[in-house]
Amino acid sequence: MRQIILDTETTGISVESGHRVIEIGMVEIIDRRLTGMIFKPTLTRKGKLILQLSLSMV
Repeated sequence: MRQIILDTETTGISVESGHRVIEIGMVEIIDRRLTGMIFKPTLTRKGKLILQLSLSMV
C-alpha cells in the first residue's frame, strides 16, 4: 500500500493572531517502508507556495 505522510510547521495556532505555515514536507511510504522520495515545497514569507517545487531522493 502506498501512503504519503504530510507534516507542517507553523509559527503558532491562531491565524487571527498572525501565525502562519512556514514549512510543509511530505514523504512517500510503500508497504511500510520509506521510499526516499521527499517533497518540500518552498513557501514565501506570506505562506504562499512558490511554483518551483523540489522532489528529491534520499
